[in-house]
Amino acid sequence: VPGMFARDEMDEICQELVPIMKKQYPRRPPTNENLYDYFLSRVRQNLHVVLCFSPVGEKFRKRGITTKEIVEYIMFSFLKGLQFPG
Repeated sequence: VPGMFARDEMDEICQELVPIMKKQYPRRPPTNENLYDYFLSRVRQNLHVVLCFSPVGEKFRKRGITTKEIVEYIMFSFLKGLQFPG
């Protein structure tokens, strides 16, 4: 998301990444561009999104029809002991 961090916050994040990036990529110079690219690669690698929908009712069915990705890449987690009708 562009503009998510203020410039001073991004500078602080990049400075904290210098020793981590040097350990992983010792030959890569810690320029602002390299640090930002490294930051983005770590975010892409570690970012997980959780969407919560109630499986009961018409809204879930409509979302499943209109957004096939939700159904294709979904992992259903049900609470132990939770009983569903049917």
